[in-house]
Amino acid sequence: MAGMELSVIMLHLLVLYHLLRYGISDRLPLWVYLPFLLLAGAAVISSLISLDPLDSLDRARHDYRLFLPLVLLPALAAVDLRRVLKVYVVFLGVIAVYCVLQFGWNADFLAPRDVEHVFGVNGFARTHARGTFTNYLTLAGVMLMPAVIFTSLFLSDLTRQRWVWAAGGVFAAVSVVLSMGRSGWLGMTVGLMVLTLRLPRRWAIPLVSVFVVALAVIGYLSATGWVRDTFQEHVSSPLLYRFVSTSLERDGERVLLWRAALRGIGDAPVFGHGLNYGAYDRYRDELAAEWVDMRLSLPGLRPHNTFLRIGFSLGLVGLAAFVGLWGALFVWSAQWIRRAGAAFPFETGLLWGCCGALGGSLVQGFFGNHYFDAEIQINILMWMGVILHTGMRIRRGLDAASPAAR
Repeated sequence: MAGMELSVIMLHLLVLYHLLRYGISDRLPLWVYLPFLLLAGAAVISSLISLDPLDSLDRARHDYRLFLPLVLLPALAAVDLRRVLKVYVVFLGVIAVYCVLQFGWNADFLAPRDVEHVFGVNGFARTHARGTFTNYLTLAGVMLMPAVIFTSLFLSDLTRQRWVWAAGGVFAAVSVVLSMGRSGWLGMTVGLMVLTLRLPRRWAIPLVSVFVVALAVIGYLSATGWVRDTFQEHVSSPLLYRFVSTSLERDGERVLLWRAALRGIGDAPVFGHGLNYGAYDRYRDELAAEWVDMRLSLPGLRPHNTFLRIGFSLGLVGLAAFVGLWGALFVWSAQWIRRAGAAFPFETGLLWGCCGALGGSLVQGFFGNHYFDAEIQINILMWMGVILHTGMRIRRGLDAASPAAR
């Protein structure tokens, strides 16, 4: 993680030098980058008025990462993005192999330590693969994005390179599956389903409708415990066992963590409680006293919902800025997908893939604090930068062909 943080800092410094020397060659519209500024501003204001402003401001200093998508623009303009993605596929392959070793043999050669997440089924133990990341949920949160993106490139870039993109999608998907992170599975599935929107409407609408209905039915049956009670005794695969064991009875503490966050939002709805953790612990411990059979008093337990955590920390103002940021990127992508047509297959596939990946990441965020995980956050912001760069690349291509096309 320290190396990743240092890379982001160095990139900021290099781009600052580039801007001071050469200036800005191509500007984004105000509505695209304004949400980044508003979200950072909300973090500062909520920290200043929190009960522990020094601790909250200390945590808010990491929000410099918010500008990574903007910082990446001059860097991406200077490289061959196809070549960069090919190198990225190689690393995805290494991580996938490592995940197989971790899952099948509990091997962790790069970071030897006691196995933390072991899942037993009928006498067999399987480790949640975590690759080279902090934990299995981080692995799932990071890898679900390239799984969707490279699948989209495989479908769009009809050259020999598409098989490289296919390999990248498979490597990333294998890592997500072996993580045994259910929110990651769901996020990747939703992200891949977004790609069906590329089909003609007569196909896309029925497929999406069937998917939504199936997801609702499976979710309801899992939450009520029907799936667990019906299939759990008959399942020998650790992956299937992980899926069928989901129920509100087993995962009920997560709902109570959400309730604690909602109580806090109700007490400070505008700018929230700041980024210090102590404020949330108070609400969580209140519910722990009411539900003594739940393990809510464990230190480190957070709302397990990105939206509720942002609402708790930054208030509804910060939550609106957060939603606006993602919304601006989706609108930007849709705008350039529509204008590109069939003239930019690689760029269009990349935009579709990034939209699906970020959509899947948002779905995962309903069940975890993934945006507050620095490793996942940096990867999200990196792909946001790719979205902005790709849209500008299409814009420059259309301008070169016809100045009036912009």
